[in-house]
Amino acid sequence: MQKVKLIYVFVLLISNISTASICKSVKTGNWSNSSTWNLGIIPSQADTVIISINDSVFINTSSGKSEYLILNGTLYFKSSSNSLEVNSCLVQDGTLTGSQLGLFKTKNLIISSKLVVNKVNLTVEDSIINNGLLEFNSTSGNKSVATLLNHGEISNPAGEKLFIKNDLINLGVIDFSLGDFHFNNSSRTSEISSKNNISINELLIDGTVKSKTAASGTSGSSGTSGSSGTSGSSGTSGSSGSSGTSGSSVSSGTS
Repeated sequence: MQKVKLIYVFVLLISNISTASICKSVKTGNWSNSSTWNLGIIPSQADTVIISINDSVFINTSSGKSEYLILNGTLYFKSSSNSLEVNSCLVQDGTLTGSQLGLFKTKNLIISSKLVVNKVNLTVEDSIINNGLLEFNSTSGNKSVATLLNHGEISNPAGEKLFIKNDLINLGVIDFSLGDFHFNNSSRTSEISSKNNISINELLIDGTVKSKTAASGTSGSSGTSGSSGTSGSSGTSGSSGSSGTSGSSVSSGTS
């Protein structure tokens, strides 16, 4: 039901754009090729873009932009100079990948079903809201987000590192047993809140992290400011200073 609500809100938002076009891919092709799109025009910054099921759109420009992106297929970056910047992105069943490390930047990333993140630089300036499956399948590229809100499942078989600027809120399942979370914000206190267990290979902290969960283990290390917690007895929720240890397993607390 929650997925349906999110999709409805997203469609409602794009339907209110009177001056923009809705560009939908009709085949696999380059972003900057007008024949890739149903309207025969290259998407502009104000437009809504829909990548259709089974289509791969190759980002072959350093200045690709759109207001909204609905990803049902694949975004593929051909060069390290290639980039695509959108205001909000809804992923129903999509893939971010490439032969080179291009950049995909969005303010908000909403996953309703499945997103596979391969070789790409991914920057989410505000929030990732995951209601399905988010899977990291490559260690190539930098992946960063301000706030991560997980209602579904997050897996990391590649052992990728995820940079988190603000908060991690987990109401689902997170398996980062092969990868790392790196909190990197010295200007505010970040927060980890988890209803269920989180498996983490290493928790790195530059700044201060407050945890509403209990943590245990010995495989992590804190950053320059360590972490402080409100519950639990060890790990991220109970350590402070510049050389503390963080846990490999964050377990659910009472909050």
